[in-house]
Amino acid sequence: MSKLREALDLIEENDPNVQRSSSVSRKVLAEFGCYQEMLREKQEKTVQTTMTTFFKRKGQEEEEEEQWIDEPRGDGEPKEEPREGEDTESESE
Repeated sequence: MSKLREALDLIEENDPNVQRSSSVSRKVLAEFGCYQEMLREKQEKTVQTTMTTFFKRKGQEEEEEEQWIDEPRGDGEPKEEPREGEDTESESE
């Protein structure tokens, strides 16, 4: 909305007919009033994210990792991660 205000100020400064430029400014601002109200409502609902939402507790990270491994692949079989020392299918071929 600040750009709109700047444009209207520019019109008022450069138009020699003050009555006409004032009329244009009033009409434009009246028509954009609903958008200004929508913007104000959106800004009121906006909540800044806190830094703590990006941090996890040490135990929580391990639990989420275990849950990810135990989820099914889609074919009904649970995912199994290769253990250290075991050959994977690509290595054995």
